[in-house]
Amino acid sequence: MSARVALLRPRARDALEFQEPLGLESLAGQLAREGIACEIFDRELDRRLGRDTLDAVRAYGPTHVGITLMCLSEVADAQRLLVKLSDTGAELIMGGLLVTTATARCEALFPRRVTLVRGEGETVLPRVVRGETRARVLLDEAPLAPGDWPQPLRPRLESYLSLGGVICLRASRGCAGACLFCATPGLPPPYGIRAERPIPAVADEMALLARRARAGGFLPVFQFVDDDFGTVERAEALCANLNRLGVRAAFSLELRGATLAAATDQATRFAGLKAGGLCRVFLGLENLDPATLRRWGKPLDPPAVLRAVARLGEAGILAHVGYILWHPEITLPALREQVRVLHANGLFSPKAALSRLMLYPGSRLCPAGVTGPLPAPLPRACEAAWERVSAAITPLMEAWTPLAARLPDAACRAHLTGEGADLAALSGQLQALNNQACEVTLRCL
Repeated sequence: MSARVALLRPRARDALEFQEPLGLESLAGQLAREGIACEIFDRELDRRLGRDTLDAVRAYGPTHVGITLMCLSEVADAQRLLVKLSDTGAELIMGGLLVTTATARCEALFPRRVTLVRGEGETVLPRVVRGETRARVLLDEAPLAPGDWPQPLRPRLESYLSLGGVICLRASRGCAGACLFCATPGLPPPYGIRAERPIPAVADEMALLARRARAGGFLPVFQFVDDDFGTVERAEALCANLNRLGVRAAFSLELRGATLAAATDQATRFAGLKAGGLCRVFLGLENLDPATLRRWGKPLDPPAVLRAVARLGEAGILAHVGYILWHPEITLPALREQVRVLHANGLFSPKAALSRLMLYPGSRLCPAGVTGPLPAPLPRACEAAWERVSAAITPLMEAWTPLAARLPDAACRAHLTGEGADLAALSGQLQALNNQACEVTLRCL
């Protein structure tokens, strides 16, 4: 019997940021390139479309089932899937970010008959399917060079777009940073090493997908899922290539705070990026205290980053800043001061109010033997303050989260259509919640 692979994404407890499963789509592209039949199944997409995923998987008749795990909130559904698919006779394989960074935790969570694949999986998964390798845990030791990355198969792209999703892309892997709280630098070689796709190839892919989106009646809105897109020059090169191809699209991406802060002639260059389609940037500021940042292996100049964020805003580019307010060295006076500074710069939110340092397996701040994300301890007075803030902010967070999830897409659509009413209304609602979060947090402190 020829191999047939079912690639399956379980449901997460929180599916607010619902997008296409780019990792599975890339694996499907590699399997297809090697002549192996495969199909992608997405529990959340099927739920929204009224399709029974398990019935569809059974009808497909796979010889192998590959399940991706990105976070702990997907574990419960993955465990249910394993039970319900145990009678199919298919070989069971699990991979994804959680398996890669918290392997010991996954070994404890899932039965021994399940093969765990660390890394991208693009070279080892075909070998598992062909029966060329077998072990409880396998590391994809020789991932493909960026120019050879598989073209993702997107058979249900229009379904995601019809439900408000955007087109996901990957232009790089790894990160140029070395933050001690992050698991990426601690990944087994070569996964901590940065790799970049050639920008002309990225632009060519965007051109094809933009034409497909418009043919289906959708706007070409893209989201890069990279941990670190690269330099400002690389983003400028993407805009130039899109212009060369005659592609008008809108996109969001992640840049390092140090990269943005170091950029020269920011007002002119950021305006050029906005004109080229960049509508939203995520960056990690993480903290305002230079000593704390040095302890975390993140030697930023916070005032310079704040100035760069302001220049982004002046250019019409949304800036979403990652921040860690609560950590072992924090004090109550420092908490109050940082809340005020963040709010004055338009960066405080319910999410920032609840942002606590998490110790992830594989990160250098994480104690040995920890198998799952662990909240970092706080000084006693700050722990009590955390409890007060958490209780008071949670209702605001529940209102803020679905609105914030819509903001990047709203910014991109406003850029492409010239109609900014939805973006303005959404921004106003979020600002009101951010103002409330600041007032509530300061009262609790």
